[in-house]
Amino acid sequence: MHLVGNRLAIMGHWDERPSPAERLDIRMTPNTWLSNGWEASSRYFMEQLEQIVAPGCRVCDIGTGSGILAIAAAKLGAGYVVATDLHPDAAAAAKENVKANGLEAVVKVAVATLPTTDEPFDLVIANVGTPGFWETYGAEIKRICRGTVLLSVSPTAIPDELSHAPMTLVREVAVVRARL
Repeated sequence: MHLVGNRLAIMGHWDERPSPAERLDIRMTPNTWLSNGWEASSRYFMEQLEQIVAPGCRVCDIGTGSGILAIAAAKLGAGYVVATDLHPDAAAAAKENVKANGLEAVVKVAVATLPTTDEPFDLVIANVGTPGFWETYGAEIKRICRGTVLLSVSPTAIPDELSHAPMTLVREVAVVRARL
C-alpha cells in the first residue's frame, strides 16, 4: 500500500486489506510500462487533484496510461471523467483498472488523443511531458477546458502563454497549473 497526499491509498487489485479509514483506495493492476502511481510526477498530480477536484466536476485525463489519475479524480468526487490514450494497450489497461475500482459509470476510457465532445471540462490533466505537446494540442485543450489545466512539460520548454502560471519542478519534469 502506498499513501499519497492526505486522502489516497494505492493498492494492488488483489490486496484484500482495507485502506486506512480516512483514505480512498485506488486498486491497480501493476504494469511495467505504465504509471501505477509510484512515480514522483504521478504522485504530485494526485496531490494536486486533492486540492482541485470539486464534487461533480468534469475531468479530462489526456494520455491516461494506466488510468491512475482518472481514477483518482473519480475517487475524489469528479462526476464525469474522460480518459484518453493513443496506445490501445494503455487504454485497455486503464479500462481494466477503472473496472477494478468499480468506476465504469463515471470514467469513460477512449483510444484517442483528445475527447470527442463539445462539452467543456472543469479540469484537464496531461501528465505526458512530451516535447511539443502544448504547441500541438494547446488550442484544443483551451477549447475544451473552462477551468484549470494541470500539465507536465520539460522545464526548458514551458509555453510562453503558461509561463505566468505556478510551476513546480518534480524530478526532471515541470508541472504547470494554469487557470484557462
